[in-house]
Amino acid sequence: MIFKKKDNNILPGKSLSLTIVLMHTTIVLIIPLIALVIKGTSVGLSGIIRTLLTPATLYAIKLTLGISALAALFNLIMGLITSWALVRYDFPGKSIMDSMLDLPFAIPGAVGGVALAAFFGTKSFLGAFLKQFDIQLSYSPIGIFIALTFVGLPFVVRSLQPVIEGLDKQEEEASLLLGASPFKTFKDVIFPALIPGLISGFIMAFARGIGEFGTVIFIAGNLPFKSEVLTQIIYNKIDTYDTEGAAALSLAILTISLITLIIFNAIQSHTLRKSKA
Repeated sequence: MIFKKKDNNILPGKSLSLTIVLMHTTIVLIIPLIALVIKGTSVGLSGIIRTLLTPATLYAIKLTLGISALAALFNLIMGLITSWALVRYDFPGKSIMDSMLDLPFAIPGAVGGVALAAFFGTKSFLGAFLKQFDIQLSYSPIGIFIALTFVGLPFVVRSLQPVIEGLDKQEEEASLLLGASPFKTFKDVIFPALIPGLISGFIMAFARGIGEFGTVIFIAGNLPFKSEVLTQIIYNKIDTYDTEGAAALSLAILTISLITLIIFNAIQSHTLRKSKA
């Protein structure tokens, strides 16, 4: 008696599944990006350069990239501490804190911006108190930093949590028993295993920071040469019907994001290969 091998796939139909995936990816992702490239390059290379080299745009690019990188680095530190506490320690309200970390994923950027402005704004208790010392958090680059730490922290935490959960505690205990200090144990045993998660978290937090708009505008405002980010300039161009200029700047953000992802993914792949060697 001949028994046929059963197809254990939960979703049968390889050809149908691949067709659906390719169609969906093409319609939702590839074609819109191609349309952006066509629209952005319609002004020609000279037009793109002219759009990018205006003083306000250059300042916005430097401001956006600089603060996005700083916020991502800060989130890297806080995300590591937060994820370690959530995985390794039990404390009252742990499940609530764990759930609330996902709020920036779920709520609209405008809601997050209004919440931040209510606490850090000039009319809040904290803002009024700091104003006595000539410190202003909102409508300044500090406001942008606050907004980007708010939206970026969950990316780092969710990247590191599964990595920390998968750490072998016996290796840590063995290192300590052999006389290594807690710092040396962290440096030689724990940290190398965390590097891929740290890189992933930084990539996602940095990329989110470059493209953030809603949260930033409510707490940092739209002050040229002070708190105007690149996405705000794109919005202003659309508002004045300069769609070609908006597309050219959008293409610039897309290019920066792609280059960033390629570089950091290459670093991550190299790190993974080195750790397995």
